[in-house]
Parts: sequence; structure tokens; C-alpha cells
Amino acid sequence: FKEKPISVFAFELPDYDKVTEWSNNEISAKDTYELWTELEQYFKIFGDLQSKVFYEELILYVFESWLAEILNTVFYIAIFGSWGAGKTVLAEMATGVAKHGYYSSNTSISFVGRTLDRQKLSLFIDELDSISGNKESDEDTDLYSLIRQGYRKGAKFSRTNKNTLDPEFFDVYGAKIFTLHGNLEPALTQRSLPLMTTTSNDARLPVISTIKEIYSRPLYTDLFLWYMENIIILNEQITPINVIVNKDHNNIRQGLYDALTNSLEKRLLEQLNNMYGRNAELAFIIARIGVLLERCQKMNSSQSLILPFDINTIIKEAFESKLEIEQERMEVNEMGILHNILISEYKRLSKDTDYVTVDGYFKVAQKDILDLFNRALHKHEIYNIPTSKMQGALREFGFEAPNSKKRMKVKLEGEAEKTTKMALIYNSVVLRKLGLAIEKLNNGVTEISAEILIKATETPQETEILNYISNITCKLCGLSVNPQEFNKDKECCIYCCS
Repeated sequence: FKEKPISVFAFELPDYDKVTEWSNNEISAKDTYELWTELEQYFKIFGDLQSKVFYEELILYVFESWLAEILNTVFYIAIFGSWGAGKTVLAEMATGVAKHGYYSSNTSISFVGRTLDRQKLSLFIDELDSISGNKESDEDTDLYSLIRQGYRKGAKFSRTNKNTLDPEFFDVYGAKIFTLHGNLEPALTQRSLPLMTTTSNDARLPVISTIKEIYSRPLYTDLFLWYMENIIILNEQITPINVIVNKDHNNIRQGLYDALTNSLEKRLLEQLNNMYGRNAELAFIIARIGVLLERCQKMNSSQSLILPFDINTIIKEAFESKLEIEQERMEVNEMGILHNILISEYKRLSKDTDYVTVDGYFKVAQKDILDLFNRALHKHEIYNIPTSKMQGALREFGFEAPNSKKRMKVKLEGEAEKTTKMALIYNSVVLRKLGLAIEKLNNGVTEISAEILIKATETPQETEILNYISNITCKLCGLSVNPQEFNKDKECCIYCCS
């Protein structure tokens, strides 16, 4: 009410007569079970996807759009496929039943930013990869930046008005779906669930897709009524997270985690605990949506309290599919080239104890990897890749100081003796990101207890032990450090202790 009323809505409105009947208590909203079943049928009538979990992801996206205001973050949907594979139809279908769904053919940043801010849209952008996303176009760069920021509530997209030079701030949070023919940039890949489409052999689909609105319009109204009946109650049931005061940051971290996940069942929590980074965040969003949908069903249904899906199975299958799609698409770009080199070197050298740390992780000289990477890029006619981009690519696979990148004695290709160089260490995080089995390697060293190792740091005369075991294992990060980098009181490395 602070500004002028919206005169033209960017999205379709629900059916007026049906909303009037509902407001007069003449009809009730459908329950979650019914809506899930009808959405599944809707997507299967007009779509032809190869995996059941792709349909489930689209349904979750639709519900997410209606629940976004009581979530802190949202996931995006990225639909990949060749020309004519039905990408646009699927995205149009999802947008047709999403809350305030809008297909933006106008990618002007001022239009998109203002409309998202004012009308709280669920945005659909077709062929996102046709937008360059580079410095050749300020508009394109701004649009990518806007989309990157729009997954988290409260994040503002800022820009300078070209005419007035005044700063402008847009609230761009909300569900978003986009189609792509090529690759998606890494930052958006991490925030999205990918779907793959293929050209259907069913000649009926292109014809019937022209009238999909006769199904989407009634469904949209039903979802609107479901939203009106549930959203306020769901919001009231969300327990505020309080600030925890404690001297130990680990206790605070655990307390906050427990408060956020206390509504998740045990097996779902176990699965979440095995995920890391952005995938863990995406999985938590899906889990939260699952919990909210279950609450709605229990509140409104006079029949079944069981929903027609298992959120635990959806998360498992969705992220297996996500990994498979990302690895398949990664094979044709720089990240794929580096991925193949990192795996190839691991398989080639990991049985050689010269390339294994004291605590059983594979190590390799960063110089050797970057040399191989450079040569492979040249074979693909990719030149002038800056060092910063190469380092960024390594970070994408988990190589970060001090845990998995540090100076230590390591063997260079073609040299007989080890020298102190920057080494890349394949710890559990790196192995997981590379899709390799998480296992300790034979390092050819007999285990010695922590007590002897600590004693060795206290008694320099024990040179034989120090020469035999030059590193000590940190109990917190699990990696080996030099005795000078070891805090014997806390039994951890100086990096973790600090």
C-alpha cells in the first residue's frame, strides 16, 4: 500500500467465480494429495520425460513457488535438451501453475528487476545460454547477477540508474526456471536441479501442447485456494530461530543446525548429513518443502494422511541424476577436461606410495596438474586461460588451503627425488566431488600412536622417528602436518586450532 496499486498484472489471475465461491464457504480447497496427483498427471499428459524424478522435481518446483514466502531459500530448475526436445513446453507448463508465473521475453534488467520486486514473480527465461553473460553486454551481465542472487530471501540486486545515476535496489527473491541448449555457468549450476529432455516419438504432443492452458488454468486456481487456506497457518507453525550464546562456536553451530532440522525424520536427516556444500542446501530446501506439504495434508485431509511420494527417495534420486547430468555435460568444457585429468592421475599414481600422504590420501604436485591441464586445453584449441581461472577450477573440485592444498614434499613428474612444492591432496571432500570412492590408500608407513608422535615433537633427539614420520595427523581436519605445525595440547594443527 506504500505505492500506487498495480494496474496491469504480469501473471494470470485465478478464476474469479471459483474464488468467490470459496470465500463464501461454498467450496473447499483441494488437499495436497489431490493437487500432487493432478500436477503429476498434468505434466505427464503434455510432457515425455525419461525419469520419474524429473516429474517430481517439476511438481516440487510448483509447490515451492507457492511456499517461497515462508522459505529462506529456493532451488531453481534448469531444463537441458536439444532443439525441439520440449524444453520450452515443460517450462511453460510449470510457469502456468506456479504462483505469479511469468515468461519473460523481455530480458531488460530494469524491467525484470522492477517487475520481480513489485509483483513477486516466479520467473521463466527461455534459452538462458543464448544470453552471453560476459562483459560484452552490461545488460546480460546484470541479468546473470540478478538470477544468481535471487535464490535467497533478503538478497537485494543493486544497480545504478543510467539516466539519474541514482542507486536502485530490487528484491529479486523467488522461484525461477530456465531452459538451455548448451551449458549453464557454474554458479547457477550449483543452485539448480537439472532436467534432461529428449525429442519425443509421440507425434501427438506438439499438437495437444497448444491447448495445455485448459488444464493449467483450473489447476492454477486450485493451487491458489490451497495457498489461501494453508499459508498463514504454516507460517504460524514455523518456530523462530533464536540467537544462541555460547563460548564454543561448534556448540552454536550444532544448536542452529538442530533447530533447523528438528522437523526432519531420522532417515532424511541421515541423508542430509552425507551431503556437502550447495547440494546440502538444495536438499534441505526440498526436505523443508516435503515437511510443509505433509503438514498441509494432515491439516486438511479427511481421508489419507499419506502423500503419494517419498521425499527421501526424491532427494536421493534427484541428486544422483544431478551428478550424472553434470558429469555428462562437463565432459565437453574446461571443467570436464580438468575433471578427467584429476581422475586419470589418481588412477595412474595412487598405488605408488610416493604419492600418498601419511594419513592415506593421494597427493600430486599442483604444477604437474596445471601443466597437463594447459596442454589438454591447447589440444582443444582453448588458449590464454588466466591462472586465476585455473585456480578457480581447482577450487570447484575442493582443492583449498590448508586442508587439501599445501606446501609439502611431493614428487614432480620426471624427477627422482621429492621436493617441497604446492601439493593437491585428494581428501574426502575432493574424492566426493570427483565421484571417486572415499578410501584411504596404502602409504607404506607403519602406524605410530599419537602419543609417540607428540613425544617426538618434545624430544628433538628422537631424530630417527621424525625422519621416519615427517607428518602428524590432525584430529579435526584429518590431514597430516609437520611437527612444527602441530599443537600437541589440542592434538590438532595450528590452522584448525586458530
